[in-house]
Amino acid sequence: KPSSAASDVYKRQQLVGELRRQPEGHRLQLTVTGSDIPLDDELFQSVPPKVQTVWRQLQPHGRINFVAEVDHLKVPRRTTAPTVRITAQPQRRSVSIEPSFLPYPYRLDQIEGNFAYADHQLTMTNVRARHGRIDFATQGQWQELADGGWQLNFTNFNADHLSTHNRDLLMALPLRLQKAINDLSPNGTFRLYDSAFEFRGPTGRLPRIASKWDLNLDCHQTDLYVGVPLEDMSGTIKLAGSSDGQQTSLSGELDLDSVVWNQVQLTSVQGPIWINQTEAGSLCLLGRGASTKQQQTPRDISAEVYGGTLAGNIQVRNMGLPQFQLSATVAGADVTRLANERFGQRDPMTGTLNGWIN
Repeated sequence: KPSSAASDVYKRQQLVGELRRQPEGHRLQLTVTGSDIPLDDELFQSVPPKVQTVWRQLQPHGRINFVAEVDHLKVPRRTTAPTVRITAQPQRRSVSIEPSFLPYPYRLDQIEGNFAYADHQLTMTNVRARHGRIDFATQGQWQELADGGWQLNFTNFNADHLSTHNRDLLMALPLRLQKAINDLSPNGTFRLYDSAFEFRGPTGRLPRIASKWDLNLDCHQTDLYVGVPLEDMSGTIKLAGSSDGQQTSLSGELDLDSVVWNQVQLTSVQGPIWINQTEAGSLCLLGRGASTKQQQTPRDISAEVYGGTLAGNIQVRNMGLPQFQLSATVAGADVTRLANERFGQRDPMTGTLNGWIN
């Protein structure tokens, strides 16, 4: 005899079915609807094995509304598989997930959106979620691969109120990406917009989870260390990269409105960046070295300073003992502004400054 709780769940479900004879055989069509149904073990056991695979990856909890459609044409002397389509919506922002493929537990709460499963593929649209003060919005797709693995994609990924104090988010990233970020010593607040992530589940050929990303970071008074300390950064950093569990590489572009280096404000800072992280250590390049690694036309990091221009290249290699190289040229800097803004001198000094350092 079912418990009162189970009976209440049954009352919130409806089954409509039809069995028809057709020239090829018999077609069975079923539609099951559920309202405010708990994501519990009983529901897990009732869904197809492929859906259970997605369930294990995302580990959902809460309550949903759903519609499940089953279409099965049974042909004599031939094995046929039923077609299953499921659509679901979280109920009253009660749903949370804690993806099992991340290296550190990271729970997403108050999930909203539309979820549809068909043909071994889960499509997620208009998804919103929250972790602490961080708000997420994205579209996504999970699918089974022919080699036995799986692939999970997120596109149009946005996250607000990101901070370097969110250590649990950093711990949930791929391990080599964590190390690359730690080497940059970021400090401040960020916003992630119009970004994308891809995760590939392990197979016999690839025993580790592989990941790719294409990020747009909006920085606000952020600090980074790239061999030299860059402070109060405002603007955009674009980063694309991948990790196979052993090696991580990142490449991208700086497009900063303003940054402070050694108490000197630089504006319109632009140019390529490239980072590689392995078990042996890390290499960070800004400027020509980064553009060469990305198979682009060699470009310096460029900026405006005191009414003039600055062009430079930076290399930081850390194989246990940090090694740093810097080359830069300054052209047309206003000496009056330099003396006033950098040294606070009001004496009438005029002229322009040109020079280089290597």
